[in-house]
Parts: sequence; C-alpha cells; structure tokens
Amino acid sequence: MNVSVLEAVEGALQRTRLVLFAPFDLTKWLVLGFCAFLASLGQGGAWPQFTHHLNGGRGGKSGSSLLDAWVLDNLPWMVFLGLGLLFAAFAIHVVLLWLSSRGAFLFLDGIVRDRGAVVEPWGEYARAGNSLFLFRLALGLIAFFLVLAVVAFSLSVGWQGLRDGDPGPALVPMVFLLFAVLLPVGIVLWLLSVLAKDFAVPIMLKRGVGVRRAFGVFFGEVLGGQFLSVVLFYLLKVVILIAFGVVTAVGVLCTCCIAALPYISSVVFLPLLVFMRAYPVTLLEQLGPDWTFFEEPSAA
Repeated sequence: MNVSVLEAVEGALQRTRLVLFAPFDLTKWLVLGFCAFLASLGQGGAWPQFTHHLNGGRGGKSGSSLLDAWVLDNLPWMVFLGLGLLFAAFAIHVVLLWLSSRGAFLFLDGIVRDRGAVVEPWGEYARAGNSLFLFRLALGLIAFFLVLAVVAFSLSVGWQGLRDGDPGPALVPMVFLLFAVLLPVGIVLWLLSVLAKDFAVPIMLKRGVGVRRAFGVFFGEVLGGQFLSVVLFYLLKVVILIAFGVVTAVGVLCTCCIAALPYISSVVFLPLLVFMRAYPVTLLEQLGPDWTFFEEPSAA
C-alpha cells in the first residue's frame, strides 16, 4: 500500500483542529502544553545553551609562563573541579532526558486519545518511556565517549607540540578523525534519534513494545515497503520546519521574547507542536487498519 505525505499533512491538520479547537478547552490546552514541554526537555529548546569563552591572555611570555606555572601547581584541584562539574552536568542531563522520554508518550497519548492527562499515561507508559530513555542515553554515551577518545588520542599524539606552543601535531589527527569517524558515526546516531522520535515512539505506543522491537517493526514493516515515502516525508518536513521556524520567530518578536520562555513557548505554539507530532502518525495510519492510532476519525 502506497502512502501519501500530502494526505499525512492533511490528516495532521485535521487532528490538530480536532484536538485543540473542536471544541476549544483551555484546561486541555494547558495540560497538553505541559506534556509538550516535558517532551522537549534536553532536546535543545528547553535546554539552556551556555557559551564559554576563554582568553588565553596576551600579556607577553612572562604572563603566559606565570599562567602555565599556576595551572601546573593547581592541576589536581582543577581536574577534580572539572570532573565534579562534568558529573553534575551529566546528572542534570540524565534527569531531563528521563523526563523527556516519559513526556514523549504523555504528549502523543494526549493527541491520540484527544485528552489532556498526566497521571494516568505517566504510569501506563512507564515501561515504554524507560525503554526510550535507555536508548537515548546509550546514543548520548556512545557519542560522548567517541568524542572523548578522539580528543584524548589527538592530545596524546600532539602533547609535546602543545607544550612547545605548536598545536599542529594535535590538530591534524583530530581533524582527520573528525571526518573519518566522528562525522559518519554522528550522522548515524542523529538519524537513529530522529527515527526514534518520529516513528519508534508511535510504534511503541501502538504495539506495546520496547524501542528495539519498535525499530524492528519500522525497518521491516514501514521502511522496507515505503522507503521513498519516508524520504519524501522528511523532505517535506524540512520545508514545514523552516516555515514553522519563521512563524515561531515572528511570535517571539511580537511578544517581546515572552513566547520563548520554557513552558510558555509550548503553550503559545502548541498547534505547531501538535501538528508536528501528528504528522508521522497520520503517515503510519495509511499503512492499513492495523495501524489505526486515533480513537476518533481525524475528519471529525
């Protein structure tokens, strides 16, 4: 059975109208906004982006020597502090990732069942949410340790050059490994993360399986027979995301950045979030009666 991405867009629009505007329910809107906010934790929008800039000092050789001596004298404490901060950041990220994984099912459940609920689906999809969390955590750890290994190897190769003020011996292997190892593996990990959000989560909710089985179903029953449709789905999704990005930017500017605040952004832009969550689900629904997700017809 061939599926249509345009019909998926139409179905997602109808589902968005049904869930949010037929009829309008402020309580359900706010609860769904909270579920969408949970689902976004640790995924970029709700995760604060900190920038840190270090100026190495340009006060001459003597200043550089004093700085090097201070670093060497306090290196154990600096390493200890760095590891402590790294562990704290990792712990916070793990908690946010767990909440996001559980929230993904809360948000999808609200759209599928046309309701705003937290307590009931929180317990109902606990096993599925934990499975998604472990999968996401594994992807993150693979990426982290791979980057760490590349950096450590590059520094070990070029350590003497760094001490002599020549970063070249360290940068050459780092750049090589970036394009030979990190970039290809990073693309694979990113694709798995995207496929998990768009397709594995709905399959887990529908079939009551873990993330591994959900990927098996996706690759065997969906991608195997609908490869071109999945590609078209993502090409159209890029166009939709660009359009929604413009709408979001205008909304943020018109509200003096109030609409960019955590949770408030999920409430203000909830129709966009509901549409994007329903889009892949309406595509899956075209595969046949066994793939019916919505308890009420989308055209209601």
